[in-house]
Amino acid sequence: MRYNGYTNKSTWGVALNIGNDERLYKEITATFNARVNWQKPKDLGRLVFITRILIKSYQLDLIESIDFPSVDWEEIAFVCAELSENKIALELCERAEEKNNN
Repeated sequence: MRYNGYTNKSTWGVALNIGNDERLYKEITATFNARVNWQKPKDLGRLVFITRILIKSYQLDLIESIDFPSVDWEEIAFVCAELSENKIALELCERAEEKNNN
């Protein structure tokens, strides 16, 4: 069951925190950009891994009600790609969307 356009409430909660807390937004998007540009992931799986490790490092800064095992990390990777406007990440997300649509 979707929650506010996201896979579930926990995924929405992570996205909400990133988008609504200026400090988190700046830190997460800057770190996401740096890690993606440094590691240059070749597939969505690696991008999701980078995203998951990054966001979990901010776990104490996020609202307590987030059930991290149920977060859709692929969806959060897409959120981070869009917010950071990282070209590498956006290309991986676009390729994944094209693949899913075919």
